[in-house]
Order: sequence, then structure tokens, then C-alpha cells
Amino acid sequence: WDSSYKRAMETALRLERPVIMWFTDSDRSPICKRLESEVWRSREFRNFAKDRVVRIKFDFNVTKGDSSLRLRKKKYLESLKEQYKALGVPTVVVLTADGQFVHRERGYTSGQAEFYYQQLKFRVEQAEQRYQALRARLEKDGYRDWRSRDGSQLFAKPMALRDGKLLLQRLDKKRLV
Repeated sequence: WDSSYKRAMETALRLERPVIMWFTDSDRSPICKRLESEVWRSREFRNFAKDRVVRIKFDFNVTKGDSSLRLRKKKYLESLKEQYKALGVPTVVVLTADGQFVHRERGYTSGQAEFYYQQLKFRVEQAEQRYQALRARLEKDGYRDWRSRDGSQLFAKPMALRDGKLLLQRLDKKRLV
């Protein structure tokens, strides 16, 4: 699980994978611990998620660093919690590769791992379908796949060509040469 929102969202967009965000309190929540042990650590989920989703874990058990660093991290986590309407822990949010909301699930019932996993799998499939539909619409507006010299791929729209350099714009409006 990644813990950096920015890095995970960049990865999701670059790899065109849905995002699973997990809001947790690893120290104080027995429900979060059960979700982790019964679902996230299961072989079935790990095999599914490995090459299919980007996972982000927001742990509200902030203990490392000096007091000002912990306070800043807690405020940052609270802002993300508010942004994604995570009213408690555990809350799991599924997003498309470009960051559009698909589903929010709050809580977990012990012993329901298979049901929870199947529902999550369905939501990830929904996210993939929504992103593919978005790609199809954007291709009509000039977006397409580009490959760099190093072989990395980017879905972007050409903006300008100057001095042999191509300026591309990604879905998140970030421009790259």
C-alpha cells in the first residue's frame, strides 16, 4: 500500500489503473485490523490487486516525527477524509484512474471477506469501465497514447510543437515536454 496520495494518483493515471483508498486507524480499530487480516492479506485479493489497482492507505495512527510534523500529517489526513467523505474507519473509496469517485464502503463485518472482496472487485470493474468510456470520448478530442524514447506510455493531447519538442497535456491538465 502506498501512503502518498500524490504519488499514488500519478501512478494510477500513468498506469491507467483504478484506485483503492483505505482510511484506517491501525492501532485503535479492531474492525480495521480484521479487514486487513481477512481481506487485504488474502491471497485472492493480493493476486487481484497486484497488477490491476493502485492502493493507498491513510492511517490515522500518526506516531512518528516531532509534534509539529504529526499535527501537519493529521490535518492533511483529515482534509482527505473530508474530501472523500470518509465518516469513520475503516472506509474504502474506489476511484477511476483519473480520480473520479466510483464507490465508498464504510465498515466491515468480520467473516464476510468473500462478500466484501466480490463487491470491491465489482466496483473496480466499474471504475475500469468508466475510465475506458472516458478515454473513448477524449480520443475524439485529440487525446491518444504516446510513447517516449524509454518506452513509457502516456495518454495525452498534443498542445504545441516548438523546436522539435512536443508539448503534451495529460488528463490532470499537467503539461509535459
